[in-house]
Amino acid sequence: YVFDKDFGGEVGVCLPSAAFANTTRMDIVETHFNNVTMENEMKPESLLGKKPNIGEDGYPILDFTVADEMLRNIKAYNDTCHKEEKKIRVRGHVLVWHSQTPEWFFHEDYDESKKYVDSDTMLARMENYIKQVLNHYHGEDSEFEGMIYAWDVVNEAINDTDGKLRADSSWFRVFYDDEFIIQAFVFANKYAPQNVKLFYNDYNAYLPEKRDSICEVVKSINSYAKDEHKQHVHATQCGDNDYDIGDDPYCIHYGDTPTDGIAHESTAERIEQQGYYGSRKHQTYVIPEFGAHGASLGLRGCYCCIRNE
Repeated sequence: YVFDKDFGGEVGVCLPSAAFANTTRMDIVETHFNNVTMENEMKPESLLGKKPNIGEDGYPILDFTVADEMLRNIKAYNDTCHKEEKKIRVRGHVLVWHSQTPEWFFHEDYDESKKYVDSDTMLARMENYIKQVLNHYHGEDSEFEGMIYAWDVVNEAINDTDGKLRADSSWFRVFYDDEFIIQAFVFANKYAPQNVKLFYNDYNAYLPEKRDSICEVVKSINSYAKDEHKQHVHATQCGDNDYDIGDDPYCIHYGDTPTDGIAHESTAERIEQQGYYGSRKHQTYVIPEFGAHGASLGLRGCYCCIRNE
């Protein structure tokens, strides 16, 4: 690919479902990319639907039809691809987000004309949703096992302006603190295979207040993990200041997100070879301190990889 040298052999692109019917577009994807994020098809709105479909257990029944078809198309390409490095991997996007999640999901009887549920009820709904999604794509009987290498667990929960949690979020209106972020990672860690990376994803992380707040969120997750699960966690911030938030193995990755068209994640060896990479468009700085994970800091923002390995 054209990006092989600059991006450590891995570069991603965002795809809508309609792209698979466009031969020219898919030729470009298959030639130059080996990492795909679905534009909307894995977001809660797509899986939950505009109207609730509630099962006998009292939880929503998810509809994976469109996302599954996209993955089958990718799998068909991978099955005929003779070069392992050109096979396409998928980044799941997204499990918990204030946007593109149906409002009914947060209300009593799944009826948005009624009041918000309490936090315990919402946590049960969150766990069930995350469990359904991760079991569907990573379960022993899943036809897609091994295709999805990472998930954006929580997306864009921090304000640009003041670094506080978004108040225009129904997640916030139920919890009024960062508990929903912490528990989302607890549930994702519970149900995802250990080789699947779990991320907090955000943009504009170059803004000091927002950047520092993201680190505080990671600290909260770290603290919970250590206190409740006796796990050791790690996060390092690169920017105006450096932060050391604990011990391995949790860390923060920075880079241009696949949903913006281009992304990369480099191995430690590749990072050492690259040293520094910069372009007028992306200005990506590569950081060598993350061991096998690798890390990069770009204009888009950050990925916080939160995982007990």
